Amino acid sequence: MRKIAYPKAAFEPYYHPPTRLFRNDDEELTAIVKQIVTSPNCARYFVFTTYAAQLQGTNQTLPGIGVLHHGSGPFSNTSLFANFVLRVFDGQSFAIAKRPSVDLGSILAGSFGRLGQDPLTKLEAEDFPATPADAAASSTLRDHTRALVAARLDKAVAAYLKQE
Repeated sequence: MRKIAYPKAAFEPYYHPPTRLFRNDDEELTAIVKQIVTSPNCARYFVFTTYAAQLQGTNQTLPGIGVLHHGSGPFSNTSLFANFVLRVFDGQSFAIAKRPSVDLGSILAGSFGRLGQDPLTKLEAEDFPATPADAAASSTLRDHTRALVAARLDKAVAAYLKQE
């Protein structure tokens, strides 16, 4: 596996599309990947994109990867989140591979994980940065975020490879 360099604004049309009545995310993403990959020479391309998930029980969204502190006093909670999706493209046709099916066991495991605190996402309240500069300098946040993203990447990639 190797990383392919691309211009910083390459995914801008995907994340901030013009307003229109109907949108096909897959077609837009395919067009972007075709522009980035000038000569298709890989069997497949793994593309990770972020999304904004809704914070359960609220109207707030959690976009991409970050840290959240909500509540107050003994009812407060500080946690990391990593909201991204993997799409696998065929290296020649750029067709998007069918997403892996989710089995009942993983659905139940995900539900029970939300009831308790996932050790990869749980942080102590004092780990929440006071300023953005503190977040950038925090080795605790950096290490925990890397572990969370690595675990989610491993799970996502393994699910695709398992179905082949």
